[in-house]
Amino acid sequence: MILDNSHMSNNPDTTLVYSGKRRPGFTENGTYDRLLFDNEHERLERDDDVIDLGLQCIERFRESERSRLVARLRASCAIDVHNIRDRLFQEAACETAVRPDIDRNNLHITIGANTADRAVECDSIPLMQKHIRDKMRQRSALPFEEDAIALLRAHRAQGMTFDGAPTAEDIFGLWRHSFGWTEEQCRNYAESRGVNDRLFVLRSAEGRAISGVLVADGESTEWSTLPEYQRQGHIVPLLIYSNCALLRDRISSVYAELRWDRSITPALQSGFVVDSNSMGPWMLTNHVSIGDDTQQDPPDPWNAHKPMFGDTTKGRFLRSFAVAHLEPESITDRIMDAYLDS
Repeated sequence: MILDNSHMSNNPDTTLVYSGKRRPGFTENGTYDRLLFDNEHERLERDDDVIDLGLQCIERFRESERSRLVARLRASCAIDVHNIRDRLFQEAACETAVRPDIDRNNLHITIGANTADRAVECDSIPLMQKHIRDKMRQRSALPFEEDAIALLRAHRAQGMTFDGAPTAEDIFGLWRHSFGWTEEQCRNYAESRGVNDRLFVLRSAEGRAISGVLVADGESTEWSTLPEYQRQGHIVPLLIYSNCALLRDRISSVYAELRWDRSITPALQSGFVVDSNSMGPWMLTNHVSIGDDTQQDPPDPWNAHKPMFGDTTKGRFLRSFAVAHLEPESITDRIMDAYLDS
């Protein structure tokens, strides 16, 4: 199994479901039984502005029939993140994930909250956060640039190449396995995808697309690898390549929502970092549900007896995520030159 098979596994429509696809204001019929709120079109300058808006969202959430709130805000880098996180947790038990954009002019804040029956046990959240911190420490002890170059050389030696213009057939080959999409859905998406949607694939020596990454409105998502190529490290060089291309094209924000137990390692190996040093809850807990294969992908133990939420969200398959952002300093000129010349 691979990575974070992301947020579209149960979606029968031809519209992708991921955090990059959103509209300003509240979305009452949000996916995965969530009340969604987006205010990233407006930059908030003061702590109190963020806190007040966050509490307004909580009040609306409590009046709704949804089991989870996800509010996304944009704020000045001058705000006091610790103050905001503490206030929102004390007043409404909120979790608060924060990431900067590439040039660090803005902070992007995700506020999450669950109803009592959807919430993760308090004792389990520090365990997930510790797992991520341990992965961060392990990665920081390794030579990132040398590892990235060695990985590229190993894949070149196998005749593999990168491609930023995959076909509908490539998309179908990847997404039918990872996400259950039909050929028609993939063709419709390829013909109508947004102008800010970018797809990258890694091709085998025979020209077959074996791994894929979608970047949509700055979110690196839908990481996928063909079943017979999984657990061989193919997604990491593709992620590095996509990050190099995005930095070259001066994309202002690159981030990923990473499943706590599956996506962290490849993300760290490709230049993403998690703001894991903050105190308080920064995980997005029981954020979305993914798949229903208990043999290949057992549920998180604390969700074993969770009920259904809404009409389609199976509580025992809910998963928790950390928000990561691309650290541009990790992608050195040497890495950029090597990958973009490949």
